[in-house]
Amino acid sequence: METANDDNVIVTKIRAIDEDGKLETIELEFEKNVKHEEIALGFDETVKHKEFDLEAILSDLGEFGRFQIFIYSLTILPVLLISCLGLSYIFTAGQLEYRCKIPECESNPIDYSPKWIANAIPFEDEAPVDNCMRYKYNHHNQSDNLSSFCPAIYFNQSIIEKCNDFVYKTDEDTILSAFNLTCDDNHWKLTLIGTLKMSAELIMLPVSGLISDRFGRRTVVICNFALTGVLGVLISFSWNYWMFAILEFLTALVASGSYMTIFILGMELVGRKKRAIGSVIISFVFSVGQVVLGLIAMYVRKFRILQRIIYIPTFLVLSYIWVIPESIRWLLSKGRNREAVHVIQRAAKINRVTLSEKSVNAMHDCSSGAVNAEETGGNFMVITKSRILSLRLINCCFCWFTNGFVYYGLSVQSVVLGGNKYVNFIMVSVGEIPAVALTYVLLQRVGRRWTLCCSLIVAGIVCLLSELTPNTDSSDVIRLLLFFIGKCSISVSFYVLYVYTTELYPTFLRQSLMGICSAFGFIGSMLAPQTPLLARILPSLTLLLFGSVSILSGILVTNFPETFNIKLPDTIEEAENIGKSNEVTKDNIN
Repeated sequence: METANDDNVIVTKIRAIDEDGKLETIELEFEKNVKHEEIALGFDETVKHKEFDLEAILSDLGEFGRFQIFIYSLTILPVLLISCLGLSYIFTAGQLEYRCKIPECESNPIDYSPKWIANAIPFEDEAPVDNCMRYKYNHHNQSDNLSSFCPAIYFNQSIIEKCNDFVYKTDEDTILSAFNLTCDDNHWKLTLIGTLKMSAELIMLPVSGLISDRFGRRTVVICNFALTGVLGVLISFSWNYWMFAILEFLTALVASGSYMTIFILGMELVGRKKRAIGSVIISFVFSVGQVVLGLIAMYVRKFRILQRIIYIPTFLVLSYIWVIPESIRWLLSKGRNREAVHVIQRAAKINRVTLSEKSVNAMHDCSSGAVNAEETGGNFMVITKSRILSLRLINCCFCWFTNGFVYYGLSVQSVVLGGNKYVNFIMVSVGEIPAVALTYVLLQRVGRRWTLCCSLIVAGIVCLLSELTPNTDSSDVIRLLLFFIGKCSISVSFYVLYVYTTELYPTFLRQSLMGICSAFGFIGSMLAPQTPLLARILPSLTLLLFGSVSILSGILVTNFPETFNIKLPDTIEEAENIGKSNEVTKDNIN
């Protein structure tokens, strides 16, 4: 250490070894009246970057070697299950076709569409005007043996009364038939299930993040799936609607954040250059999960059995406690350095690589406790001091709301299209699979802003076109194709938004603001299950709302700066200046 005195300034030169193992000189300047403790603090702030270089070690390990492939193969089951659990309510709480039971006329076995049905029930365009209304029966002479034919003269068609018993078109069983949730005054109970699940996600989203940061990624995943499995199986034994609804809420509550935790665990175990591939793999599996749900629901028409099929496998995730490692980054952040080094050594052995001397020395220092991770945090309210970031946050929240509203809304709406609801759901879900690959290509070649903008506008346009499609023999096929394109487009938008949001804000605010934006996404997804109620007011209202909101959000996205290949901002000033200058801020990706 060398010290030089000036009139008002003390210049201190300190020699230190940089992260490449070379000796360098660090020059610090202090005023003469600065205390020794403050000089020491200044030194710590200057050399704090000389820490354990995990990125370099991951590069030595192989950024996506056998070890990482093994970890990602283990994530397939939980991600598939999360996908199935999240949208299972579409089938378990689904609408059914039914009509009033006419006990005076029914045959054995009961025929859903007998020839006399129009005599007993108000019909219009070959469909009941109201599923819960029938004409008053006024014939009580059974000696003529004509009751099985029930001619129109048996009914007083000027008097319409409500019925209490019903005949269902198919043998499909949902909570509608199990708990007798028929007629318009009970329809809100069916749509409430989806809203309860999304409400639970919204409530637990910030809490699950705190729990994950406190107890670890692996611990949270295993505990979440254990509780989810127990509650999910209990759901299948529900004996009334409110028991079913409360258990669905509690199940969603404990399962909340599982997908994000698995996503983060996967991202933290691969190198920087391979995170995009890791993201694509998890997103692809999630999309496949929706297709699997549709196939299971197609062949299992009983909601209790469907619940058991998708919830019992969650107990298999308990075995992960012995095979899947904890996140290296999380272990380092908690000072559990020896465990982190053990995971790195295990990964090196599986990947069949030899770590460089520099990495070995860093690991030795780490396991000896010489290196500690820096824990930082920030108060997200400081964003209010920046007009640019405040407006960006408002815009981002609306974009997340739109994505959650339209994405889940199209999934719900797909089962009420003409034709087979299971085929419709599967086809719309298949639209997400090419969206995953398309997202990766567009992000690399087009960038974030225009990919997000165009995908939202395309989703909005196809929603409007679907509603404007005239009713013809081929209209069902055309609408299904448009829904396929719409689901693909909004899926691209959602995948891009996850990446884009992390790049728009400074490091010390990134997680807090991501949580705020995600919360608005869940508000949109909470409202999506209620959209079938709008169709009862005006059939075209639902898709018109999806389309207009999506197009508006796509236009507003153009106010975001482009972040492709830009270094992640660390300060508010850097975040404000994204896209404003031509300074060298791009990452070195070579």
